[in-house]
Amino acid sequence: MASDPKPTLKENSERLLAWYDVNRRKFPWRAAPGDLPNIYHVWLSEIMLQQTRAAAVVPYFTKFIHQWPTLDTLAKAPREKILHSWAGLGYYARARNLHACAQAVIERYNGSFPCSIKELRSLPGVGPYTASAISAIGFNIPTTVIDANVERILARLFTIERPLPQARKTITQAALKIFPKERPGDFAQAMMDLGAQICTPKKPICNQCPWSVGCKAHASGTPGLWPIKNPTPAKAIRFGVVFAVRHPNGAILLQKRPDHGLLGGMTEVITSEWFQKPISPNEIQSHAPISNARWSPLKAKIHHTFSHFKLELQVYTTESRNQPTGTFWCAVEDLNSQPFPSLMRKVVLLITSIPEK
Repeated sequence: MASDPKPTLKENSERLLAWYDVNRRKFPWRAAPGDLPNIYHVWLSEIMLQQTRAAAVVPYFTKFIHQWPTLDTLAKAPREKILHSWAGLGYYARARNLHACAQAVIERYNGSFPCSIKELRSLPGVGPYTASAISAIGFNIPTTVIDANVERILARLFTIERPLPQARKTITQAALKIFPKERPGDFAQAMMDLGAQICTPKKPICNQCPWSVGCKAHASGTPGLWPIKNPTPAKAIRFGVVFAVRHPNGAILLQKRPDHGLLGGMTEVITSEWFQKPISPNEIQSHAPISNARWSPLKAKIHHTFSHFKLELQVYTTESRNQPTGTFWCAVEDLNSQPFPSLMRKVVLLITSIPEK
């Protein structure tokens, strides 16, 4: 029995778009079929979707649109409020760049996003992928939009033997052949949906895939072997100390992290640098923000996992009226108004559960 002929690139494009027209996912940032996209919504969602699952983004996107329904309102908002609303979504440089980008579009382009990839890439927080996505989805300009979903699909479709990330040049060359000039925005979103719903990282559902005919990985019988990846090294562990200072009136001593670096611009309970080995009790005073205080260790430790390492924090507490430079007091009832990252939420939950003396 003869096998089905390999579909042409045009036929593949038509098959995927036909599949998408029936199976497209509904998101609050996506324009309904036949409607023009809201560029502000496209940009905001693409920034939030960087390294974050769509399901996690939906409530944040909805909250942002409610608080700041237009680019102008977002640009005029205090950065502190944006960071607070972003708290918990992670990768906090995105929130800082979000605010800076909104202001840049107002100042440079009179509030209208540019459509060219070159101009989009000049904006804060807009990299190659995001610029391509905004151009294709927002302006319907033909371009290749390559995210992790697209990498996985193309690595399987052509059984690219080089592992990621070394295979990205080959994948980009394949994408140039695959992405059509017709309906580029829909095609980009169709690729995202295909990767999220059908061509999943584990156990792809090949019998429901519009591209199963002609897919080399499917023909191999073991599609899950692609994309080939280098072995993932074990996550390193870093260590630090939280210095929880409580004022006699119950307030907690806080500080802002520097804008640059991990958790930049967010609020934290005073914390030491993070080291490759635990800080011994004899070293505590040399790292403490108040040198003459009596620090008491808590038995409980804070554990948190970042994308590339794990963190373990010891917690030491004291009571003091001293306020080191760059710190500020916050009443316990006002802690919820602070832009705490997830790590610091764990810390605050722990130290506020300690009875006051």
